[in-house]
Amino acid sequence: MLIRGTGINMLMAYNTAVRIDDLKVQFKYVYDESMGEWRTSGELDDVVIAIDCALSANWNGAHIQTMGAQQIDIAPPSPAGFTPLSDLTKDDCQDFLFATDRYWSLMSVLTGQVYESRQTPTVGLCAVPW
Repeated sequence: MLIRGTGINMLMAYNTAVRIDDLKVQFKYVYDESMGEWRTSGELDDVVIAIDCALSANWNGAHIQTMGAQQIDIAPPSPAGFTPLSDLTKDDCQDFLFATDRYWSLMSVLTGQVYESRQTPTVGLCAVPW
């Protein structure tokens, strides 16, 4: 699942993307002795607790920076706002990521790397324009 977006940082536009590779799900099972089988329990079963993803950022298709294999823990849902795993959409997963400080911190690092790669190094003995 690939999620693309555009971010603005200090009056500079960056293109960013997130590739969601996997969802880490917490399953809750208990053994029901009266039924003789394993059953799910609790109000919230199959809760997504983390998202494995790769992040990338660039400037108009150039100066591409990537950060692969990141696991971002997400906040547990409230019972009122819970969406079952089978009903989750790409937008739901994107919202989970965007609600974390870690996602924004990693994107800040990536856009900073793009900014640094765009800087022209000073050449010569004197770094003045005249």
